[in-house]
Amino acid sequence: MNLTKGVNMILLSECEYDRAMTEDIGYCLACNEEATVYEPDARHYTCEDCGKPQVFAAIELQIMGLVDIKVDDNEPALDCALHHGAS
Repeated sequence: MNLTKGVNMILLSECEYDRAMTEDIGYCLACNEEATVYEPDARHYTCEDCGKPQVFAAIELQIMGLVDIKVDDNEPALDCALHHGAS
């Protein structure tokens, strides 16, 4: 049985993925907006943008097979720490 049929994939760059995994970022499956979830196992949190209980922590989305990491071979490798303003 495919429990994710008809569910949007979350498309992230490598840096967005790294940030999501380290900063407790989640995403709404209904509107694709980013959300702070505070717990790595967050599931069905209410989205502040659309109001639907479809916010999941990034790691939960990865486990569910709903994260797609985009890699652009034409771009030089990014230092994700510098890209996100970390010191």
